[in-house]
Amino acid sequence: MSRANLIGIILLAIGMSCSQPESPTITESSPPGASHEGSAFVFDKIRDDVYLARGTGSLAVGCNTTVIVNEADIMLVDSHISPAAIWVLMDELKSITDKPIKYVMNTHFHFAHANGNQMLPEGIEIIGHEYTREMIATGHSKS
Repeated sequence: MSRANLIGIILLAIGMSCSQPESPTITESSPPGASHEGSAFVFDKIRDDVYLARGTGSLAVGCNTTVIVNEADIMLVDSHISPAAIWVLMDELKSITDKPIKYVMNTHFHFAHANGNQMLPEGIEIIGHEYTREMIATGHSKS
């Protein structure tokens, strides 16, 4: 097989694995930076109730997220790098479940994992270590 054919097959396989539902409708209420082409996330099923949400590259997301689908709700692990990233994730979650997000666990205070907190709707409980909360509350989530 020629190198060109091999590269073509690899590119085709990558394109096929990235096909996902269309991106959300960007409106005036969308956060800055939410505009993107195609899906921003791929949901890799780990088991029936656990998914890894990883970025496709069409939107800066900053980290991966674990999605735990409970009986009545969802728990996310980390809220991403920006309001735009979590906003798009919340929209694209509809492709795997219609359950509401109830909990978000911040693994640590770095902005790439917690900067989406500000976009979470009322009623979502943010869980994290007290040190993580202190670092975010005092503005140390920039690094």
